[in-house]
Amino acid sequence: MSALVIQIIFLSLEIGNSILHGVGVCFLLCLYKRENKDSQNLFLLNLSCSELLWNIMAIIRSILATLHKVGYKQGAIMKMHWCFHIALGTGVCYIHILAMFYLTVDRLLHILLHLRYPVFWNMRKSMTLVLVTWVLNLFLGLILSLLTYFKFRYVYIETQINRILTVYVTSALYGVYLIFAAISYSKIFMTYARSEKRNVHKSQTTKMSLYRIFKNSRFYFPVIIIISYLVLTVVPSLTRATWLMIYPRNYNYTIMMFYHICVRLSHTFDGVAYIFLQKPVRKLLYKKVTFTWYSPDHNCRGGPIYGFCIFLDQFWIF
Repeated sequence: MSALVIQIIFLSLEIGNSILHGVGVCFLLCLYKRENKDSQNLFLLNLSCSELLWNIMAIIRSILATLHKVGYKQGAIMKMHWCFHIALGTGVCYIHILAMFYLTVDRLLHILLHLRYPVFWNMRKSMTLVLVTWVLNLFLGLILSLLTYFKFRYVYIETQINRILTVYVTSALYGVYLIFAAISYSKIFMTYARSEKRNVHKSQTTKMSLYRIFKNSRFYFPVIIIISYLVLTVVPSLTRATWLMIYPRNYNYTIMMFYHICVRLSHTFDGVAYIFLQKPVRKLLYKKVTFTWYSPDHNCRGGPIYGFCIFLDQFWIF
């Protein structure tokens, strides 16, 4: 398969992911404003926005790479391509990693502090944390992009700053997050299991399994997102970084393609999850679909669209 064909496949995935995350951000923002203004929804919205920005910038990078492949203004195009590449691999990628950190820490504090959680943490602190993260990391990405554009040979060829920041530093953050997530969710699961088992023993009428209780809780969706992130982003990134550290001059095409495809599939899964795996968002989607297809004068509840949505909601496997 030629490099141009692979670049077009990447571009198609990034366009699809941008559409998914654009819809997901709209629904998450609508849900956040209307119903639940809490830290978890804010951090999920932050995560979705970071992935939307990543895919939009990746589209521009892929277009520049495609133009470079066909030989259009190669010098300028290559500089601009690497500017977007280093901005994605540093500022935007760091925002995404920190968004996962915040989501994990929020769930850990929620289950450890329980009733004291609102006293220790609130929406104002969460909003400040998110805004500071975006401003600092976007500024970092902008500075490094400008440095890459005006000092391209120094950054890309002589000092290998590009590889250090976008591969080694990012992979180190992934490794720290992997250890942190394993410890945090082990603690969360053990605490949650002990708590729910006590509640089940107290109530003899409760016949739900522990898994079903966990599935109906607010922890289920963040855990699904974080597991997919670990499998589809963290593990491939660490694999790529390990190969480059052992064989710095041996570019393994299979490992690199595996990494890039996994990252884009991770964003695809997240985009689908934001819209379809969260029950409040799913209900909001159904309401929008039925309202769009039927005017208020018609009996919306008797229509086929509404019936199909109710069928999905009743037999949804997640």
